[in-house]
Amino acid sequence: MSGHFARLGTRQLLKFYAMLFLKPLLFFLLNCTIVVFLSGQSFLVTTKDSLQFWADVMASSRNPKFRMNAEIQFKNILLSSLRSMDLDSSILIPGLIVAKAPDKKFTFYTWQFEGERSLWHYGGVLKWSNGNLLVLNTERRDYLRIRKDHITSDNWYGALIYQILPKVFGANNDQYIFFGFSQNQKREKFKIIDGLRFKSDTLFFGLDDLTLKDENNESFGAARQVIRYSENASCSISFNEIENQIIYDHIMRFEDTRSGGGPVFIPDGTYESLQYIDNAWRHELQLSNTLLNEAPRDHPILDNRPKDLFGREKKE
Repeated sequence: MSGHFARLGTRQLLKFYAMLFLKPLLFFLLNCTIVVFLSGQSFLVTTKDSLQFWADVMASSRNPKFRMNAEIQFKNILLSSLRSMDLDSSILIPGLIVAKAPDKKFTFYTWQFEGERSLWHYGGVLKWSNGNLLVLNTERRDYLRIRKDHITSDNWYGALIYQILPKVFGANNDQYIFFGFSQNQKREKFKIIDGLRFKSDTLFFGLDDLTLKDENNESFGAARQVIRYSENASCSISFNEIENQIIYDHIMRFEDTRSGGGPVFIPDGTYESLQYIDNAWRHELQLSNTLLNEAPRDHPILDNRPKDLFGREKKE
């Protein structure tokens, strides 16, 4: 053996020792890297699949107890996941809404599920950009009575926060405005226009100096606007960024005596608005609309008119 090494040159010896020691070391490091990578992938897939599974049970199970237990599992997995990473917003999870602040300082995660006796439950967590979490504690409330309530993260009314406006408001530019959606056991739906700001790490809900008007055009102070409409109806809300104006459907009460099911609340074709003027929100009960002098017709009636559609004299 020693004679064999004696016949090798210096370069060949170095190559021999490299093959003898470095190759196993590289093989070991490569295997460690693959194990760590696969473990990370397994965690990601497991978290995503688990969230989707429990969210699906929470949303579609026929048994309310199963839905309630699923929500517990869903919430625990979501909080555990958010403590280590941001949830991929491209992942579709039933019942979960993700809304990010325009300045990216925080993200809201809110969800809903139907419990026993057709009662809807809501959960929410806010994640700061630094990774800290704030879990919202909900209290069961009558949504028609929360317009004037003092609301913080400790006694939140519960809703899906589905849109945060793309700009901030307030004298100190520290108020965020959002749109929320909720339901009650009477199968009524609600759109909520609300604001939030932070003071000493405490979350406060409410709009600055909001004045609303009732159906008699009487003004009263409020903290948020709540729009009620029936299960089979719809309510649209939009934001005009140039005018700082929130526009939404005006809802009318309609007594359907034939159905015997009580009143229904549906849009009547007109609109209301909240407009931000001088650091305050002002309510316009009915925006000016274009009104027709006559009901629209299925077909144009031109026989008795002297001109055609192009303004030319009609030939006999």
